[in-house]
Amino acid sequence: MNMKEFCNEYDLTEGQYYGTEKVGGWLDLNSLTSIPDGFNPTVGGSLYLNSLTSIPDGFNPTVGGDLYLNSLTSIPDGFNPTVGGSLALRSLTSIPDGFNPTVGGDLDLSSLTSIPDVFNPTVGGSLYLRFLTSIPDGFNPTVGGYLDLHSLTSIPAGFNPTVGGWLDLHYLTSIPDGFNPTVGGSLYLHYLTSIPDGFNPTVGGWLDLSSLTSIPDGFNPTVGGN
Repeated sequence: MNMKEFCNEYDLTEGQYYGTEKVGGWLDLNSLTSIPDGFNPTVGGSLYLNSLTSIPDGFNPTVGGDLYLNSLTSIPDGFNPTVGGSLALRSLTSIPDGFNPTVGGDLDLSSLTSIPDVFNPTVGGSLYLRFLTSIPDGFNPTVGGYLDLHSLTSIPAGFNPTVGGWLDLHYLTSIPDGFNPTVGGSLYLHYLTSIPDGFNPTVGGWLDLSSLTSIPDGFNPTVGGN
């Protein structure tokens, strides 16, 4: 389908196709399995592209609401959309170097099992990385909501994210010296059996250390919940 056929099919102007004119509301293109080259809309509401399995080089829409791309399994180099709401990429299995979107809402990367060294997105809502099994040195995202790292079993020295909501590290079995995150919600460390000297996180919600068998002298965390 060429540009004119695409615009006729989806009732868009040429300017809206190229992003020089704004689509004022939401744009539902969930039936599309591919998009033509040059399509880069500016959408005031949400953009639905849940049936796409690939996107062309140069596709970087500006979306005021949510951007749904839940069937993509990979993204090209240079893909860094501007999204005011949430960015849903829950089927991605890998991301390229340089992917660091700015997302006002949630960033859903639930199927990733690894991330590149330079990945440090800015996320206003929650960051879902539920199936990561490791994180590289230098990974310290700024997350306004919930940071889901449920499957990690270890973290590198220097990992101290700033998290506005919950920090889920449910399966960690150890933490390095110097780990003292600032967490606005709850901190889940369910399977830790010991903590190092100097571990005193600041937690706005509750602190789950259900499996600890001992605590070191000087352990006095700041905890807002129970």
